Parts: sequence; C-alpha cells; structure tokens
Amino acid sequence: MWMNYSDPHLPFTAQEYTPDPTQLTIPEAMPDTEEVRKDLAQHIGEVNRLDAYIGQVLLELDERGLTENTIILFMGDNGADLLRGKGTLYDLGIHVPLVVAGPGVVKGAISDAQISGTDLAPTILEMASTEIPDAMTGQSFAASLRGEA
Repeated sequence: MWMNYSDPHLPFTAQEYTPDPTQLTIPEAMPDTEEVRKDLAQHIGEVNRLDAYIGQVLLELDERGLTENTIILFMGDNGADLLRGKGTLYDLGIHVPLVVAGPGVVKGAISDAQISGTDLAPTILEMASTEIPDAMTGQSFAASLRGEA
C-alpha cells in the first residue's frame, strides 16, 4: 500500500499543531529572526500533524494484527522547505528523512549510510525474501536495517 501526505510543504496550514515560535531553539545554521522562528514553528506544526496521521495508520495496522508482518517505510522527497534547506547544499537541504520499521529491522537504530532512491526497491525485495532482478539498479541496504555492516 502507498500513502502520500503533502506535509510538511508550503503553504503551512497546521496551525493547531504549531508550537509557540518564541519557545523554539533555532538551529545554528539559521539566523534567529522573527520570520525564521515563524517559518520554523509552522514547519514543525506540519511535521507534528504528519506524525499524528502516521500514528493513526500504525494504530490501524496494529488493530488489524498486521504490524508483525508489515514493512513500514517513510521517506521524504527532499530536505526541509526552510531557509538554507530544500535546494541547497546545507545539511537541512541534503538530509532527506527515511524511517524503516518492520520484521528484522533494528528498533531505534540510526544509520549514517548514504543511500539513493534507487536503493529502495532492491531493499524492499530483499526484506520480502524476493529475488532482486539483475537488471535492477540500486543496492539493497537491508543489511544496515538489520544492524549489520
């Protein structure tokens, strides 16, 4: 199953999930201005709303007894849509979120492995114990998800 959300993208519309801009810690790469605080707070609001939506999906999978045999993959399409983010070579622009959970995946592990979108299909096929066609581009990173080198 494929699900798609537009959060967090402009226009930011998740006011009910948006934190108080004056209470934020601003990343070092950003100037601490009122406008930056507002944008960052609205971006965080969108992430918070997305988190709530994903939580509903996870709860539904659990209630249906599907959690133990389901691979869950969450990925963004680019870096954050903020100052010095998307479209730049700053960390905020080049780090794309990717979260994988499911059978055989080390829980809570963080990896600094560099992967490409072309690596997703061979990874999913390997995790599903399905043969990876020789003509397929990309390399499986399933070993990293299992906590291996």
